[in-house]
Amino acid sequence: MEKNGYTKKPYPKIHLNNKKQDEELFITTGYYDNEADEIVLFINGRHPKDVLRTFAHELIHWKQRRTGVLKDDDGATTSLSDKRLEMLESEAYKDGNIAFRKWTEWYKKKNGVE
Repeated sequence: MEKNGYTKKPYPKIHLNNKKQDEELFITTGYYDNEADEIVLFINGRHPKDVLRTFAHELIHWKQRRTGVLKDDDGATTSLSDKRLEMLESEAYKDGNIAFRKWTEWYKKKNGVE
């Protein structure tokens, strides 16, 4: 991600939360905690690829906070109640997925995986 301009040091802390969630369909997959400078990823019962995709998405939110685009008083981007938050969430989905896809291709090539 750093080589593609998505992240800069110091990196956020990563917390892998293995707690089982009650909800099955609409579980929380992850979030960026600005106060703790930490990305929290929920991993219980999830495929590693899905967890990594969530990680890439949250790294974009981390970048948005670090560059001042996502403000402290914006709250969670889970609410798409205004167009600005919707744009920031769209960016996290698009850029996070593209970054993950690039990493996946690099990883497969590097490790001879087809």
